[in-house]
Amino acid sequence: MAAALPGDAYENVLEGRVTRAGRDTAEVALDGGPPLVISAAPGLGEGASVLLGIRAAEIMIALTDAAGLSARNVLPGRVRSLREAEGGDMVRVSLDGHPIDLGVMITESARAALDLSEGKAVRLVAKARSFHLLAVR
Repeated sequence: MAAALPGDAYENVLEGRVTRAGRDTAEVALDGGPPLVISAAPGLGEGASVLLGIRAAEIMIALTDAAGLSARNVLPGRVRSLREAEGGDMVRVSLDGHPIDLGVMITESARAALDLSEGKAVRLVAKARSFHLLAVR
């Protein structure tokens, strides 16, 4: 199904549990994955089971850890696959130490500038506001 979607419509869906709920952010432990920082939502409390979405075009790829970013999420991983997609290139990244792959949509020129290839170590970067709640249980 993912191959039929244009890149800007591809959405990663993640399940997790809220481990900390603050005034403006919440921390979510992903099922089988690393913790994420997301924007807080009214009524989102500790222990809540959540379903999160993040569009492939909302995730950035870096080659090294970056300092001084406002983005709260920097996740190490490795490129699993690359393919041309409508509107750019779809990069599948496996998160280090976790059974989670995320789809990331980038431009062809970004792919070339980063010299991406299968197996290359990368960092995925996402702002807390890039994640949106699909469901709270």
